[in-house]
Amino acid sequence: GFTLCTLPQLLARLHPPRASAHVLETLVSGEQLKDRYVGNEFREMLAFLLRENMIAQLHTWPLVLVPNYVKFNLNEEQFVRLAFAWFRTLYTEHPDLLSAFPQALIDRAEMDCWVSDESRERADVLLVYQASRDAEGRVMLCRVMHKLALRRMRDAWEVKRRGKHGQELHRLEKEMADEEDRIHVFCNRLESERMDAWIRYKAHYEAALAQSRRERIHARRALGRNIEEGDIGAHLYRWYDFIKKDPDLGELAREIVDEYVTLVPADPHTQRSDAETRFLTRSVENKPASQQDWFIKRAHLFTGTNNLVKLAYLEQSNPARLESMLRKFEGIIRLPQHV
Repeated sequence: GFTLCTLPQLLARLHPPRASAHVLETLVSGEQLKDRYVGNEFREMLAFLLRENMIAQLHTWPLVLVPNYVKFNLNEEQFVRLAFAWFRTLYTEHPDLLSAFPQALIDRAEMDCWVSDESRERADVLLVYQASRDAEGRVMLCRVMHKLALRRMRDAWEVKRRGKHGQELHRLEKEMADEEDRIHVFCNRLESERMDAWIRYKAHYEAALAQSRRERIHARRALGRNIEEGDIGAHLYRWYDFIKKDPDLGELAREIVDEYVTLVPADPHTQRSDAETRFLTRSVENKPASQQDWFIKRAHLFTGTNNLVKLAYLEQSNPARLESMLRKFEGIIRLPQHV
């Protein structure tokens, strides 16, 4: 039997949930805390209760978060743009709701000027843009087919090698290696050619886009619009910055973000999209360089399936020190606790 305390006394001190060290401090005095045998008996008591399913261990499960719009490969500006378009559609169908929206959202003289300008700009460069996307798609397809060709070839050779030994097996492995080299050479050459085409089309698209923006800015200036001097591609001319300059529209944009943007768990590392990866990288840009490196190297571990104890073991650290580090990424990493 155990002599440290009775079962009811121990169970009473385990509620509400708290660290085991704190529980032990409520059971014994300061001198007894230093006694190795007291500590061993206490751990044996906890182990017994865990085995008998009378208590459960509460774990912390670090989890990285991203805004919900990132899941759809959008940024905040695109999300607000879609929301504004939705509100405009609602007003078109229900004009009696005019008082529910900022006047600038309804005023076609200003809002439509930017929306239609950007739509026209996209139409002007659509063909070049489409060619760029097609070229990018051919590069991506080439990489997929490269992997597929290798997998199918290796599967076929695995069947041929089955049951073979000695010189015959050696001959088959050499033939397999030669065929794998030929696939690499062919696919790498094809990808290189398609990559060159993609780079050319992308350069044409960016040039066409820049020209279209210059023409749009000059046209607006000719109409008396107050367009500031500076780089034509600067963020001053972005649609979202125009919105933020209007107090009412800016307030509506912030309300949309506050009300409809929620933080959701990022996908597991193997399923994580480029948009999620880019967002997580940017989210720590204001942190010290050492913390940025620490987060980027370990972000794939914070999926909500690895508890703090396991992560501390992998880090060769202790849970308290690791938790302290994780709390420096408040708003990026959530620390839910459950059994």
